[in-house]
This record gives sequence, structure tokens and C-alpha cells, in this order.
Amino acid sequence: MASAATASSSTSSSLIRGEPDWSQKAPHFVIRTLDDVRALGAVKQARTQTWESRRYLRRVDGFGFSFHQTLLKAGSSTRIHYKNHVEAVLVTSGYGELELLQPHQTEGEGFAVFKLEPGSFYGLGGQECHVVRAYPDGDLCVSCAFNPPVDGSEDHNAEGVYPAIGADGVPRYAFAAADVPRLFRPPESLKGGSGETKPALPLTLQTKLGTVVLSLPSSEDGANMWSLAQGAGLDSNSAYCYIIHCMYFADTCIVAKTPAGRMVGFVLGFLPPTDPDTYFAWQIAVDSDFRRCRLALSMLEALRQRLAARYVAASATAASATPALMACLAAENDTKMEKKIGWLPEDLFPATSPAPPETLCVVGPLGVEKADKAGPTTGIRQASPYATRGVQSGAVLRVHPVVWPGNSSKPLSQALLNAYEEQGFCILRAVVPPQQIEASRKFLEELVGSINEPSRSRVDSDCRLVTEAGSSALRSIFAVHEDADSPIAELATSPLITQFARQILADDVYIHQSRVNLQSAFKGAGFSWHSDFETWHAEDGMPCPRSASVVVYLDKNVESNGALMVVPGSHKSFLRCPGRQEGANWEKSLQSQTYGTPADEDILALANKHGIQHCAGEAGDVLIFDSNLLHASCGNRSPWHRRNLFVAFNSWENRLQSPFYAQVPRPEHVAHRDRIARFGADAA
Repeated sequence: MASAATASSSTSSSLIRGEPDWSQKAPHFVIRTLDDVRALGAVKQARTQTWESRRYLRRVDGFGFSFHQTLLKAGSSTRIHYKNHVEAVLVTSGYGELELLQPHQTEGEGFAVFKLEPGSFYGLGGQECHVVRAYPDGDLCVSCAFNPPVDGSEDHNAEGVYPAIGADGVPRYAFAAADVPRLFRPPESLKGGSGETKPALPLTLQTKLGTVVLSLPSSEDGANMWSLAQGAGLDSNSAYCYIIHCMYFADTCIVAKTPAGRMVGFVLGFLPPTDPDTYFAWQIAVDSDFRRCRLALSMLEALRQRLAARYVAASATAASATPALMACLAAENDTKMEKKIGWLPEDLFPATSPAPPETLCVVGPLGVEKADKAGPTTGIRQASPYATRGVQSGAVLRVHPVVWPGNSSKPLSQALLNAYEEQGFCILRAVVPPQQIEASRKFLEELVGSINEPSRSRVDSDCRLVTEAGSSALRSIFAVHEDADSPIAELATSPLITQFARQILADDVYIHQSRVNLQSAFKGAGFSWHSDFETWHAEDGMPCPRSASVVVYLDKNVESNGALMVVPGSHKSFLRCPGRQEGANWEKSLQSQTYGTPADEDILALANKHGIQHCAGEAGDVLIFDSNLLHASCGNRSPWHRRNLFVAFNSWENRLQSPFYAQVPRPEHVAHRDRIARFGADAA
């Protein structure tokens, strides 16, 4: 980025006045005239002589995209197929046409033609093959943004393809997933986040052995680092090596000292020029008195955050403690560690000084991108369109159907299906006969009465009981469909209930979760705004929202006793919930949800757009709602119970995998993955 600023900003002919050091005060600012662009050699004439591209921003500028002004010559026709890029285009002057066509088609055979005029915009987000024609009466001028950014030398090949060129300078006419980090880079000014994300140094740590202060090294620290390395039995290097690191590479190193100034640890490392996203920890040392207090891990974590490194690498022999340390770093960040055994060939070392085999340990991806980059390892999964439990909030568009096509069963009318598609829920009146409701209530009262006084405020994994937070009052009873010979289990598994889910999901179904929410009179606490699918996806491993809940009202539901509130239409947007989950969240979330709740501003935006509706109804009514529907309920301070049977059905084809954004799955009675029965027309 510094080279870009020097080559453009400080010499720009646009400068009217400025302080002598203005470019140092705004190092990421770029202003260029067309003459500046020409002076940089960034004007490209097509080999076909049909267009001229003026590359105002290129990869070297570090913006994360490139920006061009392109003139398509009057009367010209240009076939383009950006297989390696996405492009956004705005027409600024002139007139023409754009034709979309399949790669095997020739010009004039396309499946759609569009008029281009000043103010027209189009985006090529799917590598679409197209032809741009400029009308004969004048040049067509367009402004374009490219990702990945162009290097500046690219020209179309015979197919109309630009090669993708990364920081390594290698042109790629096709690239694999492994090349993505080399081609797509965040803007340099935002690489570490939009705020001050680097841990402020000095950083004071409280360890079980006392206070330790982490800081960048100074040249005076080199001799003490050498002594500590000698005492720790590390490879013998000259003191000169440590002093030079402290003088010239201090920003990629760290030292740990006691308040009295005694050095008790250090990490020496660097960012390889060919792979600046990786921090290579060359040497890690901890004083013997300060081992087993997570000091080495704390130093590595501070360094990788300061440097915004997506990967941390270290090389070690089999006898070293480094592999265990790197495994801990991976576990702390919910990511993976790869080992490359024998990565340094033995013949690189002199015969008089052979080295034992080394294993390269690489931890990552790290940071906010880990959920998208990590492979299929335990805890974090790959390629989910519903990324959540990170630093980002906000809504993303749902990419799966609501009412799935292909089911011939018709318990719900087309009008009800249309309402469910648009609103995310529907209410059916007087579905369950009164005698069946009465039998279920009687059984439930006997069940609750037979339970010995539950321990205060607990989640009991054996008897499936959840109490209200800070109280002995029962909140929920889970896995009620497994209670043998109970009228509630009979109701939950009856075709009267399962038929609705089978029609909406167009598949055989099974019970993902069943429970009775008691919401007792005077005592029942509320439920925070959430969508069920966010938790089922993150913590249970449900691949997509091909699931629906059927709620049987066992009591009258009205606003005063906490009737369910929903945001109609919210099911079409997936709300990402910020906050990295630690450990088994389910034990707390069943009482009072912390993780898996959207940001207040995201809830407000959807509520302002769609409104809020109370799902009031009589005992025997049935509410069916989509798993991604935003819903909540207030506490029940009325003198009337509001007991409801919830049965969450999942498509048989959508059975659970490992959790997408949690370390361990929730237990069987909360999210069924093993004890499941298939409900369908032909299921046993």
C-alpha cells in the first residue's frame, strides 16, 4: 500500500495544497487523474482494438478490489466470459446492448438481450458469458469493479476470459479452493478489523504463578532471550540472531517479563513474504518456573491477533512440546491443526550437522473467517449459507424453500399453504378433540405432581426436566413423545399431527424435539426473540431449515398469559447471532437464552418491516410455524396456565450432522439423532 500511495497520491496533479507529510497522514488514500494512470502504465489496449481499459485501482493498491473505466469503441462487439472474477458495471455514457448467452452459443443466439444507457447497471456474479455491443453513434463508457482485483496487465483470451493473478504474480485461468486466499484479500486498512483489534501492549496477564507482562522486544532484550533459549534447551543460535530480531523484527516477536523485569518467555517469528496471512513461530521459549500456566499459548494468541494472522505455523521435532501447544491453540479457536511430517528435506542440512526430522504444524483458519474456511472437523463445519455465532450480526437471505415441492398429501388447503409460505406460520382451529386435550392435561398434571420437588434451578439430563432460572418451578419437560402409553405421546406421534409436517416438508419426517412448555400461572418466564433453526443449525447440526414445529394448545393462549409472538415473514431472512459460544451452551439456554439471540437492531428492523402478531387460540387449536420464524413470548403473570405441546419435525433427508458452530452436540433428549422413528406413508 505504501508503494501505491507513493506512486500516485503524493505526485498527483490533483493536489491544490497540502502539508509536506500529507501522504503519511493518509497512507491509504488514493487520488489519480487519467494522466497519473497512464504514467503508472495502467491503461490497457485490447489486442482486438475494440476497447481501452483504464485501471485506476489495481491489486497492488490493496483495496481488495480493482476499479476501471473502460471505453468500448463505437460499433464494436466484445465477447466476455469472466470465469475467474465477479464484476459490477455502471454505464456512464453512450448506448449499447448486452446479450447473455451460454458458452457454446455464438453471438445472436443468446437467451436474453438488454439495452444499455447512461445509468444502467449490471452485475456479473455467476461467471455469466455475455456480449457487449456499443452502438455505432459513439463509444460506450462504463465504470467497473472487479473481484479478485486485476493486476493491470490482463487481457481477454479467445474465450473472453481474464486470468486471475494473485500476489505471487502467477496467472490462473482456473483456480482451486486452495488458491482463494492468494487471490481474494481484504483491504489492507481493514485487514485487522474496522477498529483497534490488536491487543494493546504492554499486556498484563494474571497467571497462577503471578503477574506477567507481554510486550514487544527491544534490542536490549536480545541477550536475555539468548540466555533463556539456552536454558530451555532450544537450538543453539548466536546472541547476534536474537539482537537482530529485536532490532528489525520486533513487531512480529513478543517477550514476557515479570513486573521486576525478569524475562520468563518469548516468541520469535515472522510473516513469510510469499504467505503474509501466516505467522511462522520460529522459536518459542518459556522459563521452567512458568510452564503449565498457559504463557506460551497467551503469547501466540496475542501475536496472531496483533498481526491478524489467519494461520499460525511452527516446526518441531517429535520430542518437542510445540505440537501439543499448537493443538491447544487450535482448540482454543475452534479450528483445526494440520501436520506436515518431514517438510524440510534432510539434504538441505550439511552432512556435518544433520538435523532430526521436523514436523510443520499449521493451525487455522483463525479469526472471523474460520467458520467459512474451516474443513469438516469436529465443532466447525464448512460452507454453510447460514453462518452464525461469530462477530457478525445482520440478516442473510434464506436460500431454501419454505413449502417444499413434491408432496401429494393435502391436509392443508392451498390457501393455508400460501399463508404459511408468506407468513411462516398458520393456525388451525379446533383440530384436536376436547376429550383428547382433557386427557393430555390430566396426564400432565399427574406427571408434574408425581415429580419430587426438583432441585432448585436445574437442567436434569436424566429426567428431562428444566426449571425456571433461579426457581424450582418447572419450565419445560422434554422428549414427551417417548413417554410410553401417555396421551401426550400418542398425540405427538399421531397422523393427525405428523401429516402437516409431511406435507410442508415434502418428505417423511421424524421428531427432532418434543417438549411441553408449562408457562405456569403467576410464575412462567418468557422466551427471548430467536429462531429455532439458528440453534438447531449451530448446536445440533441441522443442515438446512427443512423443518417445522407443530404446537398443540393444551390451554387457552391469549396475550395476558404470554401467547406466542411472531414476526410474520421473518422466516425468509436468516438472522446471524453474534457471540462465540463456549462449551455446552444448552444447559443455560433452556432456562434463559444468551447465545443464539439476534442483535436488537436486527429484530427491530424485521419487526418494523413486518409487524408483530400474537398467536392467540383456544385449547385444541394447532399452530404450525417454520423453524426459521422469529418468535418470542412474554412471561405469564396471569392466573391462567398456558401449557403447550411443541413437536418439532425434521425432514428425513435433513437428519442431523455434527454441529456447525458448536464444539459438542446437545444431548439426545433435546435434539434427537439416534432414537428416531420415521413417519411417512410407507414408513414402518
